[in-house]
Amino acid sequence: ELIVEYGGSLERQPDTLEDLKFILNLVADIAARNMDIELQYTELEERYRTLRMYGYDVPEDEANMVDGIRANWESLCWKAKVRDRSLSAVKKEFTLVTSAQVSEFQKEVVEMHQDFAQRGPGAAGVELDEGLELVTKYTAALAQKLKQREELGTAQKLFNLPIQSYPELSEMEATLRDLTAIYDTYRDMRDARAEWSSTLWSELDIGMLERGMEEYEGRLRRMLKEQKALRPYRKAEEVVTGFTQSLPLISLLKNEALRPRHWTTLMDKTGIHFDMDPRKFSLGQLFEMNLDRFEPEINEIVSSAVKELNIERGIREIANTWKAMEFVVVKYFKGTQERGLVLRSTDEISQTLEDQAMNLSSMMSSKFVTPFVSETSKWEKAMSTISEVIEVWMKVQSKWMYLEAIFIGSEDIRLQLPEEAKRFDRIHTSFKKIMDETFKKANVLEACTADGRLDALATLFSQLEACQKSLSDYLETKRTAFPRFYFLSDDELLQILGTSDPTAVQEHMLKLFDNTAALTFDRSGSKVLGMVSSEKESFSFNTVRLTEGAVETWLSGIEAEMLETLHRVMKEATFTYPKTDRIEWLKNELGMVVNTGAQIWWTFEVNDVFDKVRKGDKMGMKNFAAKNQAQLNDLIVAIRDPGLSKTATKRINTLVIIDVHARDIIDKFVRDSVLDEREFAWESQLRFYWDRAANDVLIRQCSGQFLFGYEYQGLNGRLVITPL
Repeated sequence: ELIVEYGGSLERQPDTLEDLKFILNLVADIAARNMDIELQYTELEERYRTLRMYGYDVPEDEANMVDGIRANWESLCWKAKVRDRSLSAVKKEFTLVTSAQVSEFQKEVVEMHQDFAQRGPGAAGVELDEGLELVTKYTAALAQKLKQREELGTAQKLFNLPIQSYPELSEMEATLRDLTAIYDTYRDMRDARAEWSSTLWSELDIGMLERGMEEYEGRLRRMLKEQKALRPYRKAEEVVTGFTQSLPLISLLKNEALRPRHWTTLMDKTGIHFDMDPRKFSLGQLFEMNLDRFEPEINEIVSSAVKELNIERGIREIANTWKAMEFVVVKYFKGTQERGLVLRSTDEISQTLEDQAMNLSSMMSSKFVTPFVSETSKWEKAMSTISEVIEVWMKVQSKWMYLEAIFIGSEDIRLQLPEEAKRFDRIHTSFKKIMDETFKKANVLEACTADGRLDALATLFSQLEACQKSLSDYLETKRTAFPRFYFLSDDELLQILGTSDPTAVQEHMLKLFDNTAALTFDRSGSKVLGMVSSEKESFSFNTVRLTEGAVETWLSGIEAEMLETLHRVMKEATFTYPKTDRIEWLKNELGMVVNTGAQIWWTFEVNDVFDKVRKGDKMGMKNFAAKNQAQLNDLIVAIRDPGLSKTATKRINTLVIIDVHARDIIDKFVRDSVLDEREFAWESQLRFYWDRAANDVLIRQCSGQFLFGYEYQGLNGRLVITPL
């Protein structure tokens, strides 16, 4: 079949260069394969000879075919040589044509090389997307030229022409191979970016982008030095690097702090605007911004957003705090009786107010507060209102609790201050309504910012102030009528005035009088019979005093009766002193009377000694000193009496201190020879006299003198007596 095919092809007429090339190639192929074919058919003949030698039955047609192969092939080879010689003229003609084609091809290659250098994918000013198209264009053109070069090379071999080299083609091929690697990397990254562009912003996986860009950066880094020297490499590197640098910015923009206002600012900076609808907002819109060109602006926007988020969270925390903060409303009891509702201590609320006011002040001083000015102002006003309302509320509550016990709990005060009582009833109703509303809705913010709440509380406070002023004026009139009421607080005075029970004064007697622990009442409490000291010493009034009328009136009578009774007791005791045994006398008299009476008589006796000395009794002072010592000794003996009462013991103890002081003075007079009543040593002493003209006790010292006060002192006693 091969011999038949070759034989038929040799008969083909060479009308064109291609036909000539085909025949010449066929002749060359026959010559080239001659040795191989000879070996094949020689071996085949040997095999069939062996088969015949051993008697193997070979079909006749098959045997004839094998026997004819050698002759047929040799005939074909001879035909090929004859055909080759017959084409000498044609070959000469076509050799000239081939030489012309080579020259023309050489020019085309040079022109293409120049065009490639000036306008190819590696030329200056060619952008990457344009370069991609040029790579495709020049790759196809170069492939065509390479094919043409191969065909011309074959023809040159056939016509025994020298093989022409085309270094420009080799250079373009190498350069285009390098450029293709660069542009392939760019195209792959562009395609990946296009694919990423369809990703919704809400579904962004920044790690996926980072891994993808690491691959493209790696491909660029691994390129050869010659490739890195090409212009497109630098441009591709810039694109890849720019996009890679934009990834951290994209990651920054993913920050939860960003709000629509920040995106609007970014759009204004970049000049690219788009719809922020999460169902439409994709990475493609973000890529269009070329974020790497706006890195400082993006960092500033995100930094501001983070700072603003802190303020936003702070405002939200304030809102949540006051949403949960509630007043603690409790029942108010006076004794066992429930009197209404009141607020428990608001210290925790006040502390929260103070802390959050500081936080809010810090926020408002920040330059990032601009988007929240209205909210911060609203909360500043709200907290100011809460603070003001709570302050007024607690004042109102405090005054209400104070006055409630007076106007609601005391019918006597209501009768004495009817107008103020009516006013307080209105206040009481309003305050109770506010507290009932607060109990139902205890939220601090709602309660404090309720319509008219601050004005209502301020009005209540001013009305309570008016009530208290009226009450204070009322108490002042009582104090003016009975000045000893100044020793009592308003509450204590109101306890007395707020009841018709005269015995209510008992618990305050020690404040009203010096050492009067209680008054002695009859069984009905309508009469005062006397006074009792804190040491249980007592005395009875000369005249029984009735507890009729206003308390200040009958207490004034009690005061007058105390002075009158003690004056009488003092006078009687003073005049009975020299006629009675001194020990028996002090047992029977009041302590203050004993102390004063003993000093009256000691003063009298000292003056008497001065008279005696003046009349010539030089031993008068010494004798009186001895008498003083004797009186002191008698007291010491008396105090040892086991049958002595406690009150008498206290009287003796006090008198011992007085007598010791008196003895020491007299001993000094004896030692210093003080023998005249005009001497300063005597004038400087506190001296007690019973003045007959004044019918009262007169107390003198130096040039000063005053009357005895007769304030009941019980058994106060004395620790020490010091000289002037």
